[in-house]
Amino acid sequence: MTQSVLILDKDEALCDELAELLRDIGYQASSGLDGQEGKRLLLEAREYDLVLLGLELPKYEESDLLGAIRKRSLRTKVVVLIQANSARASGWALTDGLLSKPLVIPALLEKVKELIGQGRRRGLVDKGRVPPNGTGNE
Repeated sequence: MTQSVLILDKDEALCDELAELLRDIGYQASSGLDGQEGKRLLLEAREYDLVLLGLELPKYEESDLLGAIRKRSLRTKVVVLIQANSARASGWALTDGLLSKPLVIPALLEKVKELIGQGRRRGLVDKGRVPPNGTGNE
């Protein structure tokens, strides 16, 4: 079964880019731009393996959304995407990790792999999106 990831962030470009990136390497990916849409997606889906949860989502408090995720499934992993140097970095003990924005794609992919396993297909290096050393630095 293919692992599924839900991306919730108010930044539409980030959601689109992450969803495409994750699909390219074999994950199922969905995204939402606000908490209301996120809650709808959570209720409609069978179950997500991972939720990437951006802070300051419109139309919902993140802590309420985190509670809804945990109520739906204790198996779902949650990683909070937080602005670097944010004062809101504390208080997320019920999550499975924090990643700072701007995101470092290799670090994000490593966290995804650590939490839910390898995607079904490889393809980033072939598509020229990540250099062979996997660091994003040449």
